[in-house]
Amino acid sequence: MRRHSGAGRCRSGGFSTREHGGVTVIVAGALVMLGVLALGMTRIGVASVERSGAQVAADAAALAGAVDGPDAAERFAVRNGATLESFVVEGDEVEVRVSVGAALATARARKQDPPMPVVSILPDDPPDTTVAADTTVAT
Repeated sequence: MRRHSGAGRCRSGGFSTREHGGVTVIVAGALVMLGVLALGMTRIGVASVERSGAQVAADAAALAGAVDGPDAAERFAVRNGATLESFVVEGDEVEVRVSVGAALATARARKQDPPMPVVSILPDDPPDTTVAADTTVAT
């Protein structure tokens, strides 16, 4: 009676020489795929952080620029790790565009009078100024 060996096995019970290293190739391919996936996820994370940072910097720069002008907008953009790309004044509204890495963000703010009179009980209080803001993100 002849004994039937399993697929890919020699009669001696070991693997045939034609199949040595097949698992190594599969594992190497899987490791390369995992590396590419990890790199992609890292890039997505960095882009997300840059967009968020750009929007924070744009908001701060627009609010500061509406109250104190372009120099204040520049200062606040730099303090928040961004570069002020543009500062545009249209009436009582300002629009700033900042960049952080590859991310760009735009924000608008305008200086407006307080909605209600503010009563000051301290003689050295600064004048009251409120600022309204509108922001957008560009990627």
